[in-house]
Amino acid sequence: MRGHDTARIETERALIQRCVKGDIEGWEEMIHQYGALVVHAARTTLLRVLKNVDPNQVDEAAQAVWTALCEDGCRRLKSFAGQSALSTWLTVLSTRRTLDFIRTELRKGAMRHVQLETEGFNLLNDLKDTHEADPQASEDELQLLHEAMERLPSEDRLILKMYYLDGLSYRTIAQTLRVAPNTVSSYIFRAREKLKQILNKSP
Repeated sequence: MRGHDTARIETERALIQRCVKGDIEGWEEMIHQYGALVVHAARTTLLRVLKNVDPNQVDEAAQAVWTALCEDGCRRLKSFAGQSALSTWLTVLSTRRTLDFIRTELRKGAMRHVQLETEGFNLLNDLKDTHEADPQASEDELQLLHEAMERLPSEDRLILKMYYLDGLSYRTIAQTLRVAPNTVSSYIFRAREKLKQILNKSP
């Protein structure tokens, strides 16, 4: 591991430990350093899914991220392993928590006429031998898709979830998995082909 990577990890872990211990100044530093990143990830996810952004929803989604970090004795924060930069890890977490926020609002009926594209439709369309998207994918098709994904090797399942379900960019995936960006496409293609084989064998 390169020296600057070691120094970065040590610095980030020290900050995390301060937050886990309830150090107010530690949390203030965390929010000062990464608050804008969390807001940006929340806004980007809302814009991608909803096609427009309500500032109040951005604030609520960002707050949900910080709440998630504090829940269960900072369980999620403790899980940070340093395999990627803390900024990348927080981007992934913020994207997923914002998607959870959208799902919750949909269930409450606060959002109407919204198609949550990240629930598998894009992946299902990419698996089909057609260039035309199918907005009428059935619940049965989506159920089969998710069941097939659970039968994939963990690394293939992870990269498909990151790209299709979480909507992360090649760059963010590469940073998270610590691989070269130009290899992400081939990893996704390989995982998708395995998933296609599983689906073709399904009764």
